[in-house]
Amino acid sequence: MKAAPLESNGENEVWAKIYEDGYNPKTKTWCIDTINKNNGTLDVTIPSDILAGKYILRTEIIALHLAAVKFTGGKDGAEYYSNCAEINVSGGGKTVPKGVAIPGVYTIDMPGIVFNTSAPFTSYKIPGPPVYKVGDPSGPVKPNAGAKKPCVKKRRRRQLPQDL
Repeated sequence: MKAAPLESNGENEVWAKIYEDGYNPKTKTWCIDTINKNNGTLDVTIPSDILAGKYILRTEIIALHLAAVKFTGGKDGAEYYSNCAEINVSGGGKTVPKGVAIPGVYTIDMPGIVFNTSAPFTSYKIPGPPVYKVGDPSGPVKPNAGAKKPCVKKRRRRQLPQDL
């Protein structure tokens, strides 16, 4: 989950990751299993030191059912399901974490974007920048500095399953 100040319009390096969840090797479940179990909801706490104001909150699910090979313009590759909402953050925080640009945060051959769910696995590396932690003065580090192939693809929009 990423957040950007509303006045930025989500442009440039303004998206700070404030939460992530992927695969739990102990329970052998994915975050989507938790969301489904909770009737489509997931509770997330905004870091307490974030500057008060209006933000764009971006949620994202990366579907891995076709991610065994990197996207090359064909039909295979990870699929991205994102949603945005405007939120108002209140409190006494004074931090605007450094962020990353979207598109550009992922590359087509990045671990976690290319991932074979059909092969045996015991872990999953969540792609993208690290999660911002309260008190981190520098914020997240750009994970793909110098990346030449941003992971952007045009696909027809697919309807999400009803149980999400």
